[in-house]
Amino acid sequence: MLLHRKEHDPLFDAFPRLETDRLCLRQLTVADAPALYDLMANPDVARFTARKAFKRVADAVDLLRGVGLDYATRRSIRWGVTLLDSPAIVGTVGLHDWDRYHRHVAIGFDLHRDHWGLGYAKEMVSAVCAYAFDHMRVQRIEAHVMHGNRSSQRLLDAIGFEHEGTHRNRMYKDGRQHDVDIYALVVHRDDQMH
Repeated sequence: MLLHRKEHDPLFDAFPRLETDRLCLRQLTVADAPALYDLMANPDVARFTARKAFKRVADAVDLLRGVGLDYATRRSIRWGVTLLDSPAIVGTVGLHDWDRYHRHVAIGFDLHRDHWGLGYAKEMVSAVCAYAFDHMRVQRIEAHVMHGNRSSQRLLDAIGFEHEGTHRNRMYKDGRQHDVDIYALVVHRDDQMH
């Protein structure tokens, strides 16, 4: 009798640690709860996310539990982002909704307000996109951006994402529906692996 061989899974077999020139992308732990709270409690950061600004550290602990469960059940991954010379997280970036058959995944990211405008978001998102293309063999990476989030739109444009359209009334937050813009970064046919 032959047993089914488990397929190699570069994302979930071992948590991938990534480094850029200035950043480390690593697994989040419960010790990150205070820094994650500080990041997500800022109304400017929470403004264009599906979540409300955190009100207590327990909100961060709950999010960390969910992130850990999603990774353990192979549904999504979320990296904590630190500066290379500091262990405290300044942002997060994650991949979710990975469709292995159709070879696409979605990306989301947050960066502490104190670190906006320094190029860190572009660096961390670019690193995760490169990882997704090189190791997960996706052909398409999507980003869903609440309409009006010009900072994220400019960042995605700079990396090479293209605006593909708008889902009207896609997100409910703060008592009303919001439009969501869809961006995608696609491997062009000439670049595809055969």
